[in-house]
Amino acid sequence: EDATKELADAEADLAAAQAATVAASAIAARSVVRATFDGIVAKRSHNPGDLVEATASDAVLRVVDPRRVEVVASVPIADALGITVGAPGRIVDTTARAGDDSLKVVARPAAVQPGTATVAVRLGFAKPTRYPVGAPVQVGIETDTHKNVVLVPASAVVHEGEETAVFVVENQMAKRRDVKTGIANNDHVEILSGVTTGEMVITSGQNGLPDGAKVTVTPRGEK
Repeated sequence: EDATKELADAEADLAAAQAATVAASAIAARSVVRATFDGIVAKRSHNPGDLVEATASDAVLRVVDPRRVEVVASVPIADALGITVGAPGRIVDTTARAGDDSLKVVARPAAVQPGTATVAVRLGFAKPTRYPVGAPVQVGIETDTHKNVVLVPASAVVHEGEETAVFVVENQMAKRRDVKTGIANNDHVEILSGVTTGEMVITSGQNGLPDGAKVTVTPRGEK
């Protein structure tokens, strides 16, 4: 009986020693940090010998893969409702390099923090880009597309209170038209009703212009 007890104690000590060995090996393995992908060290937060906290917020290195750079855009919540995964986008900065500014929405948040006015939308490049990591850019995201529509320059649209109007030229006279607008950007406004294709619109000097005023059409390039 004493021998059996000694054997059981020895086996228990052996199991404890083996577990300690495994734990020590795991700790030793963690002394060498390995990324799960090929990349470039972009930032080192600690020097050799520093004490590092075992939390995700105390990073040792920042490693990036230049072939998989993404853009994180802060989008107002109201605009984010119309953005879907896969929607095309484009960098609209004047510094955009031709050929590497096409984007596609790869992720949008399912929830937002209370009190926030914007959400983070992630966009991936259509092909490898030359933009450096961390570079600030401005992007445009396509939320809707209308084809075969009437467009007028944004400068042609007059806003008077809740009314929206456009002045067209009829028989050398300015005619005010109440219009209903659709999609707009900095350059053009979609006209849903009030103006038809081919009509000439006034793009400057129409504020305060009376309906029926005589106008003179000047060919482009002349004064």
